[in-house]
Amino acid sequence: MLTSRSEAQPLVALEAMAAGVPVVATDVGGCRELLSGAGLVTPVRDPAATAAAVVRLLTDRQLAQRLAAAGHDRARRRHDPARIFAAFHELYETAAV
Repeated sequence: MLTSRSEAQPLVALEAMAAGVPVVATDVGGCRELLSGAGLVTPVRDPAATAAAVVRLLTDRQLAQRLAAAGHDRARRRHDPARIFAAFHELYETAAV
């Protein structure tokens, strides 16, 4: 659960996804984009909505498992260290020319 009021790149949510843990996060920064289809997003400063999302994951095991699997797959595909390093290498090579 990530209940930030401000967030750029939600690394803790990404780490949870990589570990295969379903995520609930507030709708700040890149959370909606990161979690789309792979987690639950709730309004900022709405603890009742966040609590309801957590209860939903605790009571709907199929949903929790589906979101955990989708999050793990997304983290593996989009944020694999080799892929990130290669993208930075390409960027630096392009900028150095």
